[in-house]
Amino acid sequence: MDWGYTAHVILANSSSEVRVDLELVMYTVMGFFAGIYFFFKGFRDLKTKRTVEDIPTSRIATGAVGTDVEISGKIVCDDDRLLTAPLSGDPCVFYALEIEKLVRSRNSTRWVTIDTLHSDEGFYVEDGSGANALVFAEGAQIIQKGKGFVQHLDRYLRDEVRQRFRQAVADNRTELKKFDTGDADNTSGKYRVTEKKFMAGETVYILGFADSGLKLAAQRKLDFKTFLKARKLVLKHPKLIKRFDRDEDGALNPDELEWGAKVIGQRMVDKYNRDQFAKLYSNTKMVFKKAQPSLFLISNRKEEEVLDHLTLHTRLKLFGGPALSIGCAAYLITIYEDILKFF
Repeated sequence: MDWGYTAHVILANSSSEVRVDLELVMYTVMGFFAGIYFFFKGFRDLKTKRTVEDIPTSRIATGAVGTDVEISGKIVCDDDRLLTAPLSGDPCVFYALEIEKLVRSRNSTRWVTIDTLHSDEGFYVEDGSGANALVFAEGAQIIQKGKGFVQHLDRYLRDEVRQRFRQAVADNRTELKKFDTGDADNTSGKYRVTEKKFMAGETVYILGFADSGLKLAAQRKLDFKTFLKARKLVLKHPKLIKRFDRDEDGALNPDELEWGAKVIGQRMVDKYNRDQFAKLYSNTKMVFKKAQPSLFLISNRKEEEVLDHLTLHTRLKLFGGPALSIGCAAYLITIYEDILKFF
């Protein structure tokens, strides 16, 4: 059965003809369930809005660690700790990429989000209270000014942009579910990527669970990026090659190289942990990261603007969702008999 064409139903003992657009029917059914989804999503947004309203803004130095806390402060970062945003090339402290795919049908085209990825470096926020907060933004709900920086993966994409994007995909490939590393070289235009980022010096609003951070530093594990750095380091130095050459054949086989990279990589992480632990203990009062079931929200808008954003989206979903479902249901009821005759 070809869903892309209009189906014709010839009524028995009659010269009349019923035309049923099966593709439209399919999208109407999808719209009905989408309306229900948006309705319930509106309740979640309403809960988020009320949480923002109910939790007062705290100073970092005096906020209650171990509870949900709301703060507002300026992002601070040394120049040598800045990241490069993959698409725009701007120096930043955090970036998030949303990857969409163009889905075509007979009567329409639409962009569908298939994957997201984030940088994994934390950044610091100060509010003038004498202490700072360390923020790991991965998994946070991000409400940002503007629509983000958008690039299409087509033949017009500059080589340096594609190279940075390819590297970001490789560094975060464990996050990807549908977008493959090889897709970064696609030039057909069927993919587009939206970049959101936070810059040093920006004032940000944060609401989430405030941890002391000491356990976080102690539990940090070897990540893939550090593993690759350690692997290159082992291959560069003859003394390290000799150290991990178990069979003493003068070269490292894959198992020996992996063993060496893990050992050296873990030492690199442990050194970072010791330095980070000392810094957390002396300067940082709070650490924010995704912690269920607490809300985790970051925005470079003011709190009032965040509330306006949430109010608008809540109303659209709570009222627009049912309206969409009712409209789709009404259409399906009007053509119900025609659909039965076709099947």
